Amino acid sequence: MYCTNDFDQSQDNTLVSKLQAAGITPVYNNGVPTSTSSYTVLLHNMAATHPQAVIELGYPNNDIAFLQALKSSGDHFPMVFTIFPGQLPSLFESNLGGVSSLNGLYTYPAPPLINRSNINYGMSLPQFSSAYQTTIGQPVNFLSVAGYNTALVIQKTLATANSLNQLSLRHAVSKFSGKLRTLDGTFQINSEGAQVGETLPVGRFSVNSSGQLQVNLVTPLQ
Repeated sequence: MYCTNDFDQSQDNTLVSKLQAAGITPVYNNGVPTSTSSYTVLLHNMAATHPQAVIELGYPNNDIAFLQALKSSGDHFPMVFTIFPGQLPSLFESNLGGVSSLNGLYTYPAPPLINRSNINYGMSLPQFSSAYQTTIGQPVNFLSVAGYNTALVIQKTLATANSLNQLSLRHAVSKFSGKLRTLDGTFQINSEGAQVGETLPVGRFSVNSSGQLQVNLVTPLQ
């Protein structure tokens, strides 16, 4: 199930095409308005098809509403994946009633849940987390990491470009594309200028013996 906006619909198109190429036809594939806030009936409709896995593609508000409905519906699926819990786990913990509500959920884990070590530009995640906590007084989350990463790319572009005209800036970006590795992954653009290097893995949440949320990667960290 996906929200009918460019961000989510493009992911649905890719996912469905990859599944079909592997000989798998989804038993349910339905687009809903991005404004959707009630998923109970939709969940029951999905459950009636007996899926082996359920993937919901939406923005954070959609993911929260979907998971809240799943929690109260009584429906159970062997696998459930949503996008944003791995980026904003604290937000989902507070809206879903704690870490236990995320146990077993599949998602895209992002920094600070994952920590890349092969960095050649900018601070490492521990260094940035310490600096951010000292300066801002709050723990780092993915939004702060993404903002810092954007600043790093802009900084590298300005340091590499010969001038500030559009062609010079574009040439500079192309020059270091695929070579820049930050705490958020590899910066690499394709021929259309789209960022294709920061590929997130798939992970599964679990709760450890101390009652803390942890993520176990099920696909490799690139």
